[in-house]
Order: sequence, then C-alpha cells, then structure tokens
Amino acid sequence: IKLPLKQLSIRPVFPDFIAQHFSNLYKDSLGHIWMSSDEGMYRYIPEKNITEKFDQSDNIQHYYAGVSNSFRGSDGTVYFGSLNGINYFVPEKIPLQNDSLRVHLLNVTINQDDSSYRLNTSLERLTHSQHTVVFDFISPYLYNPEKLQYRYKLSGTDEDWVDIGHNTSVRFNSLKPGSYSFQVAASINGTDWYAMEQPFSFVINPPFRQTWWFRLLIFLTGVGAIYLLVKWREKGIAEKEAQKTEIEKLKAASYQNQLETEQVINYFATSINTMKTVDELLWDVSKNLIGRLGFEDCMIYLWSEDKTTLIQKAGYGMKGSMQSEIHKELYDIPKGKGIVGAAVEQKQPLLVNDTSVDARYFSVDEKIMLSELCVPIMHDNETLGAINTEHSEKDFYTGSHVQILTTIASLCGDKIDEINAEQASRIKEMEVLTLQKDFATSQLTALRMQMNPHFIFNALNSIQHYILQGNVVEANKYLSKFSKLQRDILHCSSQQFITLEKELAILTAYLQLEQHRFGKSFSYKINVHDDIEPVEISIPPMILQPFVENAIWHGLMPLQTERMLSIYFDLETEDMLLVTLRDNGIGRSASALLKNQNGETKTGYQSKGMSMVQERLQLLQQQYGKPFEVSIADITGIAGEVQGTEVTLKIFIGNKKL
Repeated sequence: IKLPLKQLSIRPVFPDFIAQHFSNLYKDSLGHIWMSSDEGMYRYIPEKNITEKFDQSDNIQHYYAGVSNSFRGSDGTVYFGSLNGINYFVPEKIPLQNDSLRVHLLNVTINQDDSSYRLNTSLERLTHSQHTVVFDFISPYLYNPEKLQYRYKLSGTDEDWVDIGHNTSVRFNSLKPGSYSFQVAASINGTDWYAMEQPFSFVINPPFRQTWWFRLLIFLTGVGAIYLLVKWREKGIAEKEAQKTEIEKLKAASYQNQLETEQVINYFATSINTMKTVDELLWDVSKNLIGRLGFEDCMIYLWSEDKTTLIQKAGYGMKGSMQSEIHKELYDIPKGKGIVGAAVEQKQPLLVNDTSVDARYFSVDEKIMLSELCVPIMHDNETLGAINTEHSEKDFYTGSHVQILTTIASLCGDKIDEINAEQASRIKEMEVLTLQKDFATSQLTALRMQMNPHFIFNALNSIQHYILQGNVVEANKYLSKFSKLQRDILHCSSQQFITLEKELAILTAYLQLEQHRFGKSFSYKINVHDDIEPVEISIPPMILQPFVENAIWHGLMPLQTERMLSIYFDLETEDMLLVTLRDNGIGRSASALLKNQNGETKTGYQSKGMSMVQERLQLLQQQYGKPFEVSIADITGIAGEVQGTEVTLKIFIGNKKL
C-alpha cells in the first residue's frame, strides 16, 4: 500500500476504499477495525483517526492473514488464519502503538569508572579532568522493543539531533570546560519522537588556572608584588639618594674645582695656540696666571744658549715687570740655585708652602714670599725652562695649582718647540724660494734668448724668399717693417713683463709682415674687451707670437678656401687675462698628417716655438704660484667635422712680485 493508512479518515467513500485495498474487515468490541492485506494486518482507530500496522516483526505468521478466516472464542481471543499458521490474540488487549513513550536515563558514568551520579538532580558539576561521560538510557516497550529507535542532542556541542538507531548508550570523550545539557528521545515509527521529561544538565569546570577568580588572584598578587617592589625600591632609592646627596656634597667642591681647572686650562690652551713668537707666548702666560689664578708674582725662565743660567723672559707681579731692561740680570738664576734651580734639575714640580724653613729659598729684593711653586717647562723629556710663582701667604698653593701649572708648562713646551721649528722651516723655505726664483729667472732669460733668434730666423727666411724671387721692392718694404719690429723685440727681450699695449703692437707688426709675405692670403682681427686697459696690464713678452705663427703656417696656409685668424682679449677675473686664438684652418690631426707627408717629422724638424712657450708658461706658474696655462682644441661642427683650431691662454696679471 503506497499511501500510509494513518492519514485516512472515516468518510462516505470509506467502504469503496476498503473494498479496493483490503480483502476482509473485522471489528472488535472497542470499535477498532482490523484489516488484512498482502503486507500484513492493520488496525484503524476511528476516534483517533490513526492506523497501526502489524507484520512479522510483531509475530504475525505471514504477511497475508485472512480476517475472513477468523473465530472469536468465549474468552475474547480472536483466531486469524494465514498461509503459515494461525494468529490469535485478544484485540482489546493490544495497546495502542502510538501511545506516548517514556525515556529514562539509567546511568551516567564519568571517566569510565562505575560510579553513577544522582539522576534526580538537574545539574552536576565536574572537574576539568572529568571530561569523558557515558549516558545509558532506556524506553520501556514490552511488545516489540526491536522497533524502538533513539536520537540524542548534547547542547554545547550538538545543535541538531543525532540518530543512533537501537543503541541505548552514548559516549562523549574529551569534553571541554563549559555548560552542557543532554537530551534523548525515542520513537517507534521514526516520525513521532518522545524525549525525556527533563534534560540532564551538567557543567565541566575549567582548571583553576583558567578561572576568573584565579586570574583575578594572580592579577591582585602581581599588583601587590609590584606595589611592594615599588615601595621597596622607593625605600632603597631614598636611602641611596640620601647617600648620594652626602657624596655629592663631598664631591661638589671637587667638581667645582675641577671645572674651574678645566676652564683655566682650556683658556690657556686657546690663548697659547694663537701665539706666534716665544716672547709673545711667555708674556701672555705670565700675565694671565696673575689675572686668572690670583697669583701675586709669576716669572718664566728659559735656558741660556750654554744652559748655565735660567734667564727670566717674562714676569708680572709684585717684583715688577721684565719689560724694562733695567737690572735685568738681577732676576737671572744660575744653574741649580734656589727652588727654581732644584725643580729644573729634578724635572719635577716643586711646591714649598713655607719658604721660611726651606734653605733653598732666596730673594733678590727685600720682599719675602712665604709660598713658592715652580714647574719645569719640558718637551721630549728635555727641560727648556721653568714657570715660577710666589705668594706672601703660607700654604697658598694647592694640588689644583700644581695640576694647572704642570699642564700649562707642557703646553708652553710644545708651543715653544713648534714656534722654533716653524721659524727654522721658514728660514729654509726662504732660502729654497730664493734659489728657485733665481733658477727660474735664469731659465726664462735663456728661453727668451732662444725664442728671439727663432723668430728672427723665420723673418729672414721671408726676406730671402723675396730676394730669390727678385722682388726687391717687397723685400725692402718687408725689411723696413722687420727692422722696426726687431728693435721692439730686442728692447723687450731683457724684460720679464711688458704692457699688453706693447705686446699688441709687436703682435700686430708681426701679423702685418706675415700677411704681406703671403700676399694677403689670410685675414685677421684682434678684439680687446672694453673693460681692459692695455697700458695697465703686464704679460710676458712674445708669449702669443708662437701660437699665432703656428696657426698661420700649419692651420691656415694648407687651407685652399678663405683663411681667417681671430684673437680675443678678455678678463676672466680681475687678476686673470683670457686670450683666445681661433683659426678656420685644417685642424691639428690634418696638420700632423701633412707634416708627416712632407717629411718634416722624418727629417728631424720640430717647431721649437710652441715647445719653448709652453715651457715658459710652466716656469712662470712655478715661479709665481699663479695660473699661466694653455689649452689647444679642435673646433668641430654639428656633424663632428673639424672647422679649425682654438687656443686658450690664461695669464695671471696680478701683483707678480714675490
């Protein structure tokens, strides 16, 4: 039967429905209708409108039980025939299958022991170690317990019901601390479920270390410990501070004294470092010792050349200043005499707090000083002199005074040695500079004597050229201009510097001669900046001519097109003249190649003018320590093609006196 009979109800069509699905009907005394089919027997209960099924699991002998083959005995027993035998029972005594089932919790076992907890309480508290729980339960159903099925739900872990079939026990392992509620339900048909009347609730307590009260206790304990520690430290700090205060009070005077000592020493160190001469140094030290330290008398001595007498070089105080030459010898101390002589011999500071009991004390005047302190001036374990101070009070000088004077004496020793070394070095430098100047001057004179014949030789070659050509007129013109130029050159050759005005005149005359000799095949221009006063500027004579000659002969003459030479005079700075020569010739590389092709390099020919003028510039720079520089570079176009040569000269025009 596909349609569950429990959903049928008594209605007018009921006889037709029964006739179609059931072979026979039987009505017991309670009004319950029994029916049979090929699946078993059914009981219909009209007042509840439900239908119950009985099959072989209910001890029916066969699925087909013939109700028509029934017989009711006097004791109420009804007998039904089936294919396998006879089924008999009292219909009125068969309880309703769907009556409410009762589920009972039999036992709760903790951690696999046999102890059962009281089941009449709704809440049990377990320790964190009691985390394994077994629940045993049962639902009494005497007629057919095999049809019973169970499900459970443990609130706290399971949100949904869990089916466990016919099992009557559930085990939970390793439950975490927390609150739980166990509920179990039973059913016969799997549709109608009946749960326990009251769930079993229990709590697994967390470990004490995870409880709020334990954490609070730990927190309070920590706070208390911190509080006690703070109090203990405050007490200790207070005690230490009290001790430190006492110590600081004891050290305050020492620190103050040390600070004052450092300030005094720093002052003297700075002051001594600025001194340039020994006399200036010693007078400054003696004066400041009186002013800074409150001394009454201060004398500074240095050894005589034969080291037999300590000569007083500076002195301030009650015994007077040594600025006067009157009775100067009275203050000199023979070797080994007095407290000063003893300190110098011992190479150690000597402090006498009561000179009246020291036989070494002596005075050159009537004034008796009761305290004396002498510190030797040393350098590299050699005694140079001594600083001596005296005071009218006994026990005036202290260890701090000894420290200060010892440091000042050491600074004086180093500075005296430095000054002496610098003076000796300056003397040697002056000697070397004088020798260098004389040597450079002789070299420049020799170079000028070489340059002038070189230029004369070139000019005579030009005159010879005209004569060989038979051009007497041009030769005479050229010779006339050359003679005038030669007189100017001979006049300037003996001078280290000439005015720019004179150099421009010689250069112009030379260019005119060369232009005349080459038939005006090249042009030139000379530009002088408006800020330049040629008569006020001095430059070495004939310093530009070799570069002009080189530009004409090796740059312009091989050129077949228009030839142009430009010379610019400008001021780079107030002390620096900038001269720029530009030609539109063939450039340095092409000129060198042309010389090689003409055999000039193979025959040993070299232009001496360029090398000599560069050597002159180097000597001038060495002699005066100022720039005399030259640089030569090709002039190139946008495509990198050579468009000429540029020569740049930087010539110092300031004060050239050493």
